[in-house]
Amino acid sequence: MKKYVLSLVYFVLGLSLFSGVLSAAELTVKVESDVNDGNIGCALFLNPKGFPMDASGAIVKFAQNTPAGTEFIFSNLKSGKYAISVMNDQNGNKILDKNLIGIPKEEWGVSNNVRPNLRAPKFEEAVFEVDEKSDLTLKIRIEK
Repeated sequence: MKKYVLSLVYFVLGLSLFSGVLSAAELTVKVESDVNDGNIGCALFLNPKGFPMDASGAIVKFAQNTPAGTEFIFSNLKSGKYAISVMNDQNGNKILDKNLIGIPKEEWGVSNNVRPNLRAPKFEEAVFEVDEKSDLTLKIRIEK
């Protein structure tokens, strides 16, 4: 009997761990650009810290820009609020270059395609929700 109960406990624990893996969401980010070259950097922020310029606390991916657009996939996401920041790195330094007064010289964009005047977008403006039970696709347009 003790063996049976212990086996049942291990079975239920195994199922709960396995179901957690199955319920993680996949996020696809499709980036559209008028410029057909450069490297697109895509940063997934899990909280407002550093958004949108300091991606040191974000999950960051880079891919070559193409005329057909660039696509990024973030897997195993849990339910929650996230935001995306995207840039087209034209010179390979992996940062968004700005002029002397802080205006970006390279293409950029954020989730929800928010583009406020004279300031950077806020996390709250670009936030979207992920439900770990369903996948999500976002389209982000980047511009100078």
